[in-house]
Amino acid sequence: MLLFVFEYIYDILMLPNETVKEVDSKRLLRDICSYSLLFSENSTALLRFIAVGNAGLQCFMENESNWFVAAESSLNLLVIFAMRILMQSLRLKGSIVQDIEVLTPLEKMIYTQPKQRDTLKIIPIVANYMSYAFNKKFSILSCRLLQRFAIEFQSSLTACLDLEPDQIRMIFLQRLRDELEDVDLKICILDFVSACIDKQPGLTEAFFKARRYYFFHQSIEPF
Repeated sequence: MLLFVFEYIYDILMLPNETVKEVDSKRLLRDICSYSLLFSENSTALLRFIAVGNAGLQCFMENESNWFVAAESSLNLLVIFAMRILMQSLRLKGSIVQDIEVLTPLEKMIYTQPKQRDTLKIIPIVANYMSYAFNKKFSILSCRLLQRFAIEFQSSLTACLDLEPDQIRMIFLQRLRDELEDVDLKICILDFVSACIDKQPGLTEAFFKARRYYFFHQSIEPF
């Protein structure tokens, strides 16, 4: 029943702009769903599904008799739809609020540093889904959602991830070198890196081992 509700909400949020423009009732329905996820207590409920985490899902799978069936059903699908709904809600923020730079209650719960107490630590959890072994959709969705965070978040995403540069390169760039890795995931990683180049200098530095060098008391002769 809950999975049906998630699917229904996702379908509403994914209504095409052409359809929404032509039918006012559908636009109102989509805006109400977006607003309730961005500003009401529904945001907490949504994030708690995403916060199940890699370890929680692995524990769930280990207790299942058929991994192939369980990977495409029940709790796994709930988390997948929760991530999809979150991603689309952030995309639709611009159609709900006038000042997109002001954080909504949903975003305030997402963009927290791991050292802060009593937080769901959504960003590190989403990043950990990159290594979820039972369903490859998690890696792709994780990367797409992180790309959305990189675009929307005005501050440093590096602090929220709480990872060393070597760990960041291992999680993302190492997958690009694997000849057996899924092509769709590689495309998502490249899109994420591209978004970081535009919006996240800290992650860009981690990806490319970039450093700023300052030279004092040196004169550079023209060529």
